Amino acid sequence: MNKLWFFVWVMTVGNTWAQVADKQAFKELKKLQGVWQMMQNEEKIYEEWILESKNTLRAKKYKIQSADTILLHTATIYYSKFVRFQHQSAIHYHIQALDKDVVYPFRLEKSEAETYTFSNFNNDFPNEIILQLKGNELIVKHISKDKTKEQIWVYQRLK
Repeated sequence: MNKLWFFVWVMTVGNTWAQVADKQAFKELKKLQGVWQMMQNEEKIYEEWILESKNTLRAKKYKIQSADTILLHTATIYYSKFVRFQHQSAIHYHIQALDKDVVYPFRLEKSEAETYTFSNFNNDFPNEIILQLKGNELIVKHISKDKTKEQIWVYQRLK
């Protein structure tokens, strides 16, 4: 009986600690709010993050061509307290490309020193997305599972 209580206590403390860590990571991710810009192939690309609710950040990536705004993709980062009806928490990052009716889900696996690693090893590419905040710079990396393929974008904060 004592082993059972110990197991229950360990599971409760572990889940509580994970929820606190996820809440803290989401609080830090709110620093994404604002408009970010980068140059890509001599075009300005923008990524605008807004806090949609207390647990949801939403982004749109776009470019301006002539007088038209062209939406490239949308992204959502959200904190969820219950996953699969267990008392767990998680932070999810979903990307939706506009040319496909598919949402690519990723889950926060690691956060430290304003670097957030989201992964989905069932996805073709990327398998990991790393968001790194360095002052007024946002570095976004898409990495393959075997680390042989990598795409990097560096944005500067506009506001």
